[in-house]
Amino acid sequence: MISPPAVLRVVVVNFNGGQLVEDCVQSLLDQRPVVGVDEMSIVVVDNASHDGSAEALEERFGRDVMVLRNLVNAGFVAANVGMSSIDGLPDPRWVALVNPDATLAEGCLAALVEAVEADPGIGAASPCMVFTHQFVDLEVESPPSRFGGDPRPLAVQVRSVVVDGVERLHQVAAGPGVHDPEHDAAGAFRWLAPQATLGVPVGRDSAAPIASVGLWSPEKITAVVGGEAVTVGPQGTTATVPLTRTRVDRIANAGSLVFDDGSGADRGHFAVDGPPFDEATDVFVWCGGGVLLRWDYLRDVGTFEPSLFLYYEDTDLAWRGASRGWRHRYVPKARMFHVQGASGGAGSDRFVVSNTRNRLVVTVRNASWRVVRRAWVDTAWEIWAALRNRVVVPALHGRRPSTHRLALLGRGMGGAVGALPAALGARRRLARRATVGRDVLESGLVPRRGRGAK
Repeated sequence: MISPPAVLRVVVVNFNGGQLVEDCVQSLLDQRPVVGVDEMSIVVVDNASHDGSAEALEERFGRDVMVLRNLVNAGFVAANVGMSSIDGLPDPRWVALVNPDATLAEGCLAALVEAVEADPGIGAASPCMVFTHQFVDLEVESPPSRFGGDPRPLAVQVRSVVVDGVERLHQVAAGPGVHDPEHDAAGAFRWLAPQATLGVPVGRDSAAPIASVGLWSPEKITAVVGGEAVTVGPQGTTATVPLTRTRVDRIANAGSLVFDDGSGADRGHFAVDGPPFDEATDVFVWCGGGVLLRWDYLRDVGTFEPSLFLYYEDTDLAWRGASRGWRHRYVPKARMFHVQGASGGAGSDRFVVSNTRNRLVVTVRNASWRVVRRAWVDTAWEIWAALRNRVVVPALHGRRPSTHRLALLGRGMGGAVGALPAALGARRRLARRATVGRDVLESGLVPRRGRGAK
């Protein structure tokens, strides 16, 4: 009997990907021939893009790419179309998922295929995803702020980081002393502690980059930015600093993990590329931004839960895979480059709402009641902290309260409450199919201290 050809299908979900999705597809085509693969097909599932990217893909790549168009934006779970049987295409042996803002280094797919084929128990293989930009550390020192009532150590706000004429604040690597992104009427910003380190992204081809750092303080202070003293406040100023220190590559994802409060995270996120992330290892869950899946794995476990739309859909599917006894492998010699912030929207309103909702829903579907309880209690605590720190305390100190984050968290938790009946039904069905107990699975969760985890 003649064996069927070993087919690899690569699925890319696109929504207004512009030039980035073209670069992604070209990097996929440049992988050919893939060692161990007889045929490779590329399927782009387009989520009703209106930037002309779907048409551009068809015009540039022709029959090398199949573009399947949705009438509406179905989120990342639109990948389900590409992960299922498609008329006119043979069923594959493997399915790879690749973000439209990622490009693959030479041999990436071959290394993932090799890792999966080396062990029949491996259902998914994750590459080492590195940010496309490199980073230069920039220290900022400033006296503590009298911005009263906030329990965090605060000094100044950074409101802009411009490198080579492009705003990069949303791509900054948060080192010690850099607080989470926030928004107000003037736009996005991050509070810095009295001593903080910003990882400033720079282009690999930028010869002598200079950063223009926009700082804000409610009072007049002297800050030291990259060794240069600058007067800040009251209100804002801009410090211009040459980025002369050593550039480093930083990791976007080295496989994923789940904390014992049910929150997921990118393993190694923003760590300097190198040890210990240069060693292959099993990981609890994988990231949908770049992964190779066995077709048998998908037939056993299923595809993404459609109601999750965006965020935690990959965590949910991987958790289900682990509950069926499948293993997930991180493969560092498979390299992928990711443009930070191009498609994920981390810190956006949609991110906060969907991340909050889906984290709670996924824990109900998959986790022990101990983890479920902590996830819901921690989210309630985070809502209380937003009420206290952003509404009550500012009002007591004569400042304008901000209810924006409070409303987003409330919407997320409210959405999770509405999804509870379906999640509880799925919990019972998934428990009946599980071959690995929750206690055994949750030995792979990472301990996290404190409350209000994202």
